[in-house]
Amino acid sequence: MKKVFFLTILVVSISCSSNKEIFTDHNFSEEPISTILSMNAHSVIRNSETVVEIVDEGTAYYTVKEAKTIYDKSNKELAELVIFYDQLRKIEYIKANILDKEGKIIKSFTEDDAFDYSAGDGFSFFSDNRVKVLGLYHNSFPYTVEFEYKMKYDGTMFLPTWYPQMPGQSVTKASLKVIDKTGNGVRFFSKNLKDTVKVNSVDGNKELSWDVNFLTAKEREVLGPPAQEILPVVMIAPTKFEIENSYGDASNWKDFGKWYYELGEGSRVLSNEAKREVLSKIEGLTDEKQIVYALYNYLQTKTRYVSIQLGLGGWKPFPAEYVYENEYGDCKALTNYMLAILEEAGIKSNAVLIRNGISSPPMISEFSSNQFNHVILRVELSNGEVIWLECTSKYYPPGHIGGGNEGKEALMISENGGEIIKTPESSEAENVSATLSKIKIDADGTAELEATRKTKGIIQGDILNTLKPISEKAREEWLTRQLNFNDFNIVEASFDNIVNSKDESSYFFKLNLKDYVSQTSSRLFVPLNKLNAWYFKPEVQEKRNQEIWLPYLFTEEDISVFELPSGYEIESIPKNFRVDKNFGNYSVDYSMSEEGEVVLTRKLMITSKRLPADSYDDFRDFFTAITQSDNNNLVLVRTE
Repeated sequence: MKKVFFLTILVVSISCSSNKEIFTDHNFSEEPISTILSMNAHSVIRNSETVVEIVDEGTAYYTVKEAKTIYDKSNKELAELVIFYDQLRKIEYIKANILDKEGKIIKSFTEDDAFDYSAGDGFSFFSDNRVKVLGLYHNSFPYTVEFEYKMKYDGTMFLPTWYPQMPGQSVTKASLKVIDKTGNGVRFFSKNLKDTVKVNSVDGNKELSWDVNFLTAKEREVLGPPAQEILPVVMIAPTKFEIENSYGDASNWKDFGKWYYELGEGSRVLSNEAKREVLSKIEGLTDEKQIVYALYNYLQTKTRYVSIQLGLGGWKPFPAEYVYENEYGDCKALTNYMLAILEEAGIKSNAVLIRNGISSPPMISEFSSNQFNHVILRVELSNGEVIWLECTSKYYPPGHIGGGNEGKEALMISENGGEIIKTPESSEAENVSATLSKIKIDADGTAELEATRKTKGIIQGDILNTLKPISEKAREEWLTRQLNFNDFNIVEASFDNIVNSKDESSYFFKLNLKDYVSQTSSRLFVPLNKLNAWYFKPEVQEKRNQEIWLPYLFTEEDISVFELPSGYEIESIPKNFRVDKNFGNYSVDYSMSEEGEVVLTRKLMITSKRLPADSYDDFRDFFTAITQSDNNNLVLVRTE
């Protein structure tokens, strides 16, 4: 099967208006860029000044002024100023200039020149998220762009995070200043910064400031940590905050969680009609686990997920009765509804705030603040057993929460407030793809292949989410895209066992392969694992600096039985092969059945997700060896 990764890039155009300098005290043509800063850089921050002014618990201003020299014409997004806004974050103004390599302004822009788009994710039912994009393009490189914009925050819960440097970018100098006029105190978390914060009192207001200088360009290495883990960052958060007349305390997780709990008070009330419907789904059941499973199935059958992104609605759940009547909700609403119906059945559960995303950086547990983008449910039975539920999925079995939620610190919510817990993480024995295939080889180089693939855990979840919502025709089209064969047709495919009612799903397919075997006048060269081969050879790195982050642990198991054509015998077959590392192991064995068939038995296990940088060479050798082994051939020679 193909291992596919993809990236989407937005490109837009621009218009122009009157000239006005932004950095009046700098002449960028007379300030040469250090050769060291130019090395391996797509762009250089010449100067960047960011100011966050917290006026009171409900109001803050965010001002950014930046000049950037762009070297790389292949990355047009470097010249795009992208500003997200909504009803809680309003743009006050935007101005920008393009400067040629002599530092002369050749084009100027204002907010009116920016394109304005909905920033919806494609499935949000209600959303006020929007984005302004100003393309500062020029055809002669290098050139410099400078811009300034200011935003008003109505609510201080969502204060911006400062990233003075992006991947592939060097920095001459950049600064952040936080002005706290509230007297309540502002808190921060910083990482990957050489210099410590400077704290001053100016006109009775507390000021925090950070400066960075002469940062060379840094790229995320192959399978390295997220950029937020390797580049400088400062997160800021208020002690007390207000959002649309809702007041909270973020000084600790307990109080932050209490604010979220109280935000949903009164939203878990069910009508008598809803209660009767719920109780009808569990009639006759006495086992708590079976009750949870039945009600989770009821939730998945009755409701659908939609995203709600409207101001406080991005946090406050819709009432359970609303979900019952309308049969939809976002992650907060569906989790809240599931909590309410479990409560009606006498079973305790808790909402859990989490930062979802299989490649997202981990939560900073020592810094209580808004770090979450999702809610899941933790159910605890009277015997102490815990069942996790992903309430936005119509297809996950109970206990499956998806790779993006596994093994993460998160905030469990109760009437007592917030408590940091860790979500479960599935092992390599629980995330399995197992394929049993039979390949009948013909002397003319064609072949017939039948295969059944079983999946468990995260891999099963991906299959369910992909295949359950689509038609049979679309499923066959999906299967076609997954196969590595050049010329084939699908004779039969069955997806009847793609089910979410148990911990395993499977699908079957039968193929005619028209050029499976390479041949000469007397020999056939038979690929032994073309169905599930890896083609992954990590690049050579003289010095690895970053850890290796893998998405999840898993096991691949393959048994392939080859029926050989008459008139041929085996001339050569690869030797059995095994490689063991402290992060995984791989083995492939070849044997003969009583019927004279060649049987391949293959197993790949990844047993560790985080590898130190000094294990990169072992990691590279491991997958290089797997790729070579997976692409071995059986050689048959004509006997007649």
